[in-house]
Amino acid sequence: MPRSRSENKKREKNGVGQPRLPDPAPLATTRLLPMQLQVGDRLADETGEWEIIGRPYTTAGGKTAHVRVQRVGQPDVTDLRTWGAHERINIKPGRTEMKRVMGVLVVIGMGLWLGLAEQVVAASCPADSVQSGTVCMDKYEASVWKVPPTQTTLISKIKNSTVKLTDLTSPKAVAAGVVHLGLVLGDLAAAGCPVTGNGCVDFYSVSISGVTPSAFLTWFQAVAVARNSLKRLPTNQEWQVAALGTPDAGADCNTSGTGPDLTGVRTNCVSDVGAFDMVGNVSEWVADWVPRSTHPCGTWGTFSNDYQCLVGAEITGQTGALIRGGDFNHGAGAGVFAVFGDNGPFDGGFGSIGFRTTR
Repeated sequence: MPRSRSENKKREKNGVGQPRLPDPAPLATTRLLPMQLQVGDRLADETGEWEIIGRPYTTAGGKTAHVRVQRVGQPDVTDLRTWGAHERINIKPGRTEMKRVMGVLVVIGMGLWLGLAEQVVAASCPADSVQSGTVCMDKYEASVWKVPPTQTTLISKIKNSTVKLTDLTSPKAVAAGVVHLGLVLGDLAAAGCPVTGNGCVDFYSVSISGVTPSAFLTWFQAVAVARNSLKRLPTNQEWQVAALGTPDAGADCNTSGTGPDLTGVRTNCVSDVGAFDMVGNVSEWVADWVPRSTHPCGTWGTFSNDYQCLVGAEITGQTGALIRGGDFNHGAGAGVFAVFGDNGPFDGGFGSIGFRTTR
């Protein structure tokens, strides 16, 4: 005898006779492009499991991608991973509450966004730097700090570009031996960072406001402390494009003083991209070497009155290492086009030559 409609409804309500839905499959490992990585994603290799702790960024004209990671369970152990921009990376589900499934991005607590593919958004730079083309340029001229290897948390903050002046100058840090260097001739070498840069491992460059920028250092010392902070010197071209828009020599920038100002105090001495003091204060080492220039300096002609000391070639002595921007006593010769090729990379005895870094 056929069952009544009410009996059928009761069976449906109780789930009798309905096929049981399969358990959801575990979320599989996902293959992503480096610029699609998000904070909280995890990846594993022969060294262990790592978690993404920073937004990815590119260098080399967008061909190379980088991201900061920390070892899972060991937040003081960090690293910088690098891939080709189009290389696919296997990741495991992270703690971001974000799932990527068949082109649909589910954002927990924010609703559902649908699309045929995820959009890759250019990563912003850390707070200590500004975006300049494809690189992150230090916002401020570098200060150099000796940090003992026991201070692992502080070192991690430096490498992750989250360190603050209060971290470096706290009573705990001072008692541990953290010290600001590059303030007088020879202080870096005396503290264990020789003019050659060899063995200079406990010294770090930092981009923060309100400090005297470090000087009295050779090109080799500058690249060593930049390396320790997971950064580098900018190329001449990178420096140039980041400096564009900075006011020429005058009241806005420190070009007629008796020494460097604290970083960031000249609030109008800022470039188009937001970098401070790229004109005046201290001249800045860049990465490029050239045949060391001869004297007298040349000129830019009617184009600019900035110093142009990139002429000729010495045939003896050191090679040349480029210095940019001019310093606190260069007057009208300081500017975004000021360039000096007449110093060698070992010329570190000047309180007017510093640097900034990029990543």
